[in-house]
Amino acid sequence: MKPKRSVKILELRSFESYMPSLSITTELETLGFSPVTEATIVADGKFWSRTVYRKGIEEVSVSDEIGEVTHLKDPIVTLSAKKETLAAIKKII
Repeated sequence: MKPKRSVKILELRSFESYMPSLSITTELETLGFSPVTEATIVADGKFWSRTVYRKGIEEVSVSDEIGEVTHLKDPIVTLSAKKETLAAIKKII
């Protein structure tokens, strides 16, 4: 008889946030996530700072537009996480 394997199901979600990215990253670290990589991305004539955080198999990226802009900048949070983590992060953003 084969032992049952525990399958961790992750969901992929992306949210815009009205909170500053520093507040989001502070909360992620409180939840146990650690930064693993950073990059600057250029897309559609805009510059974005992206930081990826990881906790076990879960991963969160926080992208924030950088530079002088005339419109409101909203950080974008993309998650590949368990339902419980999604719910906790939705509360903070």
